[in-house]
Amino acid sequence: GNVTPAYRFNNVSAYLEYSSIREYMAELEVDVEEMEFVRGVLERRHLNMWLSDGNTLGKLHFDPFDNLLCQLSGTKHVTLYEPHDNARLYEAHIPEAMLGFNRQ
Repeated sequence: GNVTPAYRFNNVSAYLEYSSIREYMAELEVDVEEMEFVRGVLERRHLNMWLSDGNTLGKLHFDPFDNLLCQLSGTKHVTLYEPHDNARLYEAHIPEAMLGFNRQ
């Protein structure tokens, strides 16, 4: 059935970023197969996951490596800029929280 939390937070969202599947959930790596259309084009250097409750806002940023986004549910709005436009862009800062993880 439905579980009602004993506590509620207002204006708070849950977001887990840059979490290594290899480090925290190695058993899931076998489920992530290389897709044929990226074979020979992209090299897997990282295998990370991001999880959220859907009430999150990302900040403008630059990734120094290629990415392949796979969304399992919900919607996401992504705005891509031409690399030569980065002199006119700046990265914003959104206050962040730290989250610990105990794998017992």
